[in-house]
Amino acid sequence: MTALDYEVLLGRVRRTGILVVAVLVLVAALLWLGTQGTRRLVERRVAGRESKTVKTLRVLGAALEAYQQKYGGYPDTLGRLRGKEDGEASYLPPERARLLETKLARDRIELEGYVITYAPRGAGQTWAASVPLVSGYVLQAQPKGEATSGVSFFYADQTRTVRAKRGSPAGSQDTPVTY
Repeated sequence: MTALDYEVLLGRVRRTGILVVAVLVLVAALLWLGTQGTRRLVERRVAGRESKTVKTLRVLGAALEAYQQKYGGYPDTLGRLRGKEDGEASYLPPERARLLETKLARDRIELEGYVITYAPRGAGQTWAASVPLVSGYVLQAQPKGEATSGVSFFYADQTRTVRAKRGSPAGSQDTPVTY
């Protein structure tokens, strides 16, 4: 091997080494951007689910408040608020108040990653001797699935304040939601 052949070979090795380093840097940058983009996409999806859940809790709270104003207590089950899609604006007796769409008028609602449960609280009276009314309620929204460490849990009651807590079930003392 002559000195000229050695110089040519050495030049090729240098160019190949630079090319390999450039490709490795490019691949590392693409992987980093991909993980950051995926993380942000997941965060946006979680935020959207949380926002929709808060909105649903507020809709349920407004319907429960309207029921309480009309009949003097809260229903023993959300099923009594069903029938809004029937199109009549007037109230019927409290067995079917037509304040919520039927899909929301259930004591357990599964909604895009969350399970919302309604639990009546306190003693009450009966309306027209047939429908039990209660003095309060609790709405709880818990994420479905096992991965709940960075996800919010929600709580609402007759005060109509929605409260949130990250990673574990929310209660009446937790932070009010502002969005």
